[in-house]
Amino acid sequence: MGVVHASPALAQPTSSIALESRAQALYQQGRERFFGGDFEQARLAFQSSLDTVDSPNTRMYLGRTLLRLGRLADAWALLDRAARDADGRAVAEPRYVPTRDAARAEADAIAPSLAWLTLDAPDAPDGLQVRINGSALQRSGLGVTMPMEPGEVAVTASAPGRRDARATLTLAAGQRELQTLTLEALPVVVAPPPPVLPPPRQVPPPPPDRSALHVSAFTLYGAAALVGGTALGFYLSADSAWHDLDALRMVNRVDETLRAQGGRDQDIAIGLAAVGGALLAGGVILTYFGWRSPPARRAPITLHVGASGVGGAF
Repeated sequence: MGVVHASPALAQPTSSIALESRAQALYQQGRERFFGGDFEQARLAFQSSLDTVDSPNTRMYLGRTLLRLGRLADAWALLDRAARDADGRAVAEPRYVPTRDAARAEADAIAPSLAWLTLDAPDAPDGLQVRINGSALQRSGLGVTMPMEPGEVAVTASAPGRRDARATLTLAAGQRELQTLTLEALPVVVAPPPPVLPPPRQVPPPPPDRSALHVSAFTLYGAAALVGGTALGFYLSADSAWHDLDALRMVNRVDETLRAQGGRDQDIAIGLAAVGGALLAGGVILTYFGWRSPPARRAPITLHVGASGVGGAF
């Protein structure tokens, strides 16, 4: 049972005949390795034949080989698929009936030794990726009962914008387990708006340093007071002297009133000259030290002229 019989001769393209010939040769090679006990080489030959031409017989023998290698779940899946494929072909080709019955019986014999897992992901998001023991599961596999080797099974599911779902199951032979994968949506992180900063404070530029100019003004005021006082003193003294001479010519005596007035004028002139000299000396000193000091250390002296006179501050 399981031997591929020759099909009735039909007109086929050369390429199809060549593929079937290659698949038949690999199939026969796999059978030789299988009955010789070299199951790994038999698996490679049966897999190559099945990749060349799909055949229920080849699939059944591949399942038998995996059973010998201890891969129970993979063996059941291949035998179950071989039984279903052979059943479909047996309607038109009765020669596949023995293949169908044999594959079904062997799959049913393995079933009690397996665990059965069904994964469900309600509202499965786009980009869902599910892995079982590290192997990817197609999206079409969700909701389908799968044979599993008894033991520990690790299931992970991930999707963009969702929190990963993980489950570790310990399955026993004959156990049927339904595992629901729920992927919670990650919270949407809203970036805070940028802080509104107050407009930068407009700091007026520092006033220009005019201490040297203001100190020079003391010198000018002092010099003007000295010159004015001296000139006024000389003028008043001369005026007093002329009054004395006129009085002597008229009455040949000194007018005491004019003499007293001349003395007062002289005192005023001397006082003005003294004040002017003090202002002049102070201005010269301040001007000298103002020029020699750094600009940042010059005295911030300011002067102003108002209705009440000349004023200043420092």
